[in-house]
Amino acid sequence: MRSEFDKYADEYTQEIDKAASVSGEKFNYFVETRIKLVKNALKGSIPGKILDYGCGIGITEIFFKRYFPMAQIWGIDTSTDSINKAKSLKLQRVNFDKPKRFKDNTFDVIYSNGTFHHINHDKHLKILADFHRILKPGGKVFIFENNPYNPLMMKVMRECRLDKDAKVITSDRLENVMKKAGFKVKKGHYYLFFPKALSMLRFLEKYMKRLPIGAQYYVQGVK
Repeated sequence: MRSEFDKYADEYTQEIDKAASVSGEKFNYFVETRIKLVKNALKGSIPGKILDYGCGIGITEIFFKRYFPMAQIWGIDTSTDSINKAKSLKLQRVNFDKPKRFKDNTFDVIYSNGTFHHINHDKHLKILADFHRILKPGGKVFIFENNPYNPLMMKVMRECRLDKDAKVITSDRLENVMKKAGFKVKKGHYYLFFPKALSMLRFLEKYMKRLPIGAQYYVQGVK
């Protein structure tokens, strides 16, 4: 069965660049920003095994390797065409595959960006409970999502072909579901407040992380 995202595998970065053009930034900027946030949140801890849930065409793994060069990384996605494109990157110590069952206590970090808004909300708890199972004790999950309270982000999503089926999720709701799944949850962290034209103000973002107006947010859970 083909995934909806198979038809976008060859155009994925172009679609994101087009949708986000109002920000003045390109796809790779957003990816690297997220990985930097993960690295900062880990506070010097070096993960041995990382899972990227909804890895798409594998661009995130390029940055994971840059910031965590010794980590072994798994990227999973329902789109066969995206997985094949990711495999063509031939990244060392990176495995790309369709979703499968992992053993208990396997990963130090689980990361997911922009995947949960493509999944029916009534399935989130089951997925997060499985994340809890496959994380090692003390392991961390980072779920990145688009902020429903940011009108510009909502405009971008309405105009992006990749998000035509999207069902956005608030930080508060995601936090509650993660708690039900067994995680100790840290309050949502908002970011992407300033476009490239105002990049000189981005140093302020670390003081604004609790303001629910950033274009994206992430919620961190600890097993």
